[in-house]
Amino acid sequence: MKLLKLAVIALFTLGIVSNASAQDENNPYAVGFGVNVIDLSNLPGNTDNFNFLGSLSRVSFEKYLEKGFTLQFAGTVNSLTKSGDFDANGNVIEIEKALYWSADLSVKYDLNNLFGETSQWFDPYVFLGGSYVNVGDLSEGMLNSGAGFNTWFTENIGLNAQLSYRKGFSDEVAEHWQPSLGLVYRFGE
Repeated sequence: MKLLKLAVIALFTLGIVSNASAQDENNPYAVGFGVNVIDLSNLPGNTDNFNFLGSLSRVSFEKYLEKGFTLQFAGTVNSLTKSGDFDANGNVIEIEKALYWSADLSVKYDLNNLFGETSQWFDPYVFLGGSYVNVGDLSEGMLNSGAGFNTWFTENIGLNAQLSYRKGFSDEVAEHWQPSLGLVYRFGE
């Protein structure tokens, strides 16, 4: 975990000295590759509840629309082995292993358009959309909302961090948090 924190600090430092700008009409497309975690607990951040696949598990494609709005399509895969519940001793309850996958369509809004440019290398955003989530034999449509940011190291390459919350409509799949981290490449000028 210390190595991950050190890597993130190094990436932020590199981003500070780079000159870049947000995804916009000059660079309307972006693709991303990274990892995601499924957290079935009530509040995010308890690493005991993290379900993590140790390989590339998230891909995304984005198209800038206009006035700070971007359309994002993303797909994730994961393996669930832990629930968000605890037994009488306070230990996380292990669940039967299940394959998790989702397809998401979201609209992102670049907060720099609301507050003014925070910097040329940091792009915070919020998003709202829908997800089709499948866990083992269960599946349902879910509301997907959250926030994230891109940190640009060069004009075209950056780091993406995002936290989403998924709420279902039919209670087939449990509500859950999904943090993700990855690299993003924008292009199309």
